[in-house]
Parts: sequence; C-alpha cells; structure tokens
Amino acid sequence: MSNIPEYMTVISPLLSNKIDEICNMISSNLKDIKTSTDLLDKKVSNLEKNFSNLETKIKIIENNQNILKLISNDYWEETH
Repeated sequence: MSNIPEYMTVISPLLSNKIDEICNMISSNLKDIKTSTDLLDKKVSNLEKNFSNLETKIKIIENNQNILKLISNDYWEETH
C-alpha cells in the first residue's frame, strides 16, 4: 500500500459503494420498465381484440341493415 496514496484508501470504497448504488438503481429501473412494457403489451393486445370485435359487430349491423332494406323493399312492392 505504500504506492497507493492515502486518500485513495478512503475514496475507493466510497466510489465503489456509489457505483453499486447506481447499478442497483439502474437494475430496479429496468425491472420497472420491463413490467410497464409487459402491461402495455397486454393492453395493446386487449385493444386489438376489442377492435376486432367491434369490426365484427359493425359487419353484423351492416348485414342486418341490408336485410331490413330488402325486407322493406319487398313489403313496399307487395303493398303497392
């Protein structure tokens, strides 16, 4: 230790502790980001399913409207 300046024996452990603290904070933040990303992915997936369901319902409504038009036209022709 004769070649190492005395202040380094104090600063080195402090720096090491700070580096560990920063690494732990980064690791924790990355886990939080992963969790948030997973939740967002699930929400997007649910939105896609809901959108698909809406498209299906819209097609059913359009088909029903077309059927009603045909029935209405047939009724009109039969009564007039």
